[in-house]
Amino acid sequence: MPRERFESNPEYFPMNVKGGRNPRGNLCVSNPDAVRLVAENALAYVREYPENSFLHIWGADVLKGAWCSCSECKPLSPQLQYMTVVNAIAAALEKVSDRVPVAYLAYHETIDPDPGLRPLDNVSFEWAPRERCYVHAIDDRACKVNARYHESLKRYIDLFDGRGHVFEYY
Repeated sequence: MPRERFESNPEYFPMNVKGGRNPRGNLCVSNPDAVRLVAENALAYVREYPENSFLHIWGADVLKGAWCSCSECKPLSPQLQYMTVVNAIAAALEKVSDRVPVAYLAYHETIDPDPGLRPLDNVSFEWAPRERCYVHAIDDRACKVNARYHESLKRYIDLFDGRGHVFEYY
C-alpha cells in the first residue's frame, strides 16, 4: 500500500483498536479499492521484474496492530486478512502469468494457521518460526517450545496441500 495515499484515502489503511486509521500498518481488507490497488501494484512489480520466479507478499513486521480492526475486518483473524490480500494478488496474477506463484508468510501473527485459510492453487506458504527453540529439533517432543511450531507446520502443510517452504534466517 503506497503510504502517500494516506492523506487522500485513509479508508485504505487499517483501523486500530481505538478507532483511528494507521498509515504504517497493512490495509483495510474489507475495502475493495484498497485490495485492488495492492493487487495492481503487485502486478506492476511482476511486470517490472520479470526475472522473479516467486512473489513474496509480506505484511508489516509487527505483532498485534498491523491488521485492520474496523467493524468489517475485526471478525477476521490476521491470517484471514492476510490471505484475503494474498489471494487477491494471486487471482490477478493468475490472469496474466501462470509461472509466478505467490508466497504467504507464516510469521509472527500468522505463524499459527487459521483453519479457515483457503489459499488459491498458485499460493504457497513460507514458514518462518523465528521464535522457535534452536537447541532442539522442531519435532523433538521433549521441547515444549517447538511443539507449537511443529503443529503449526503440519497444519500449514495440510491447508496448502504441501505447497510450502521453511524460511529460517538465523
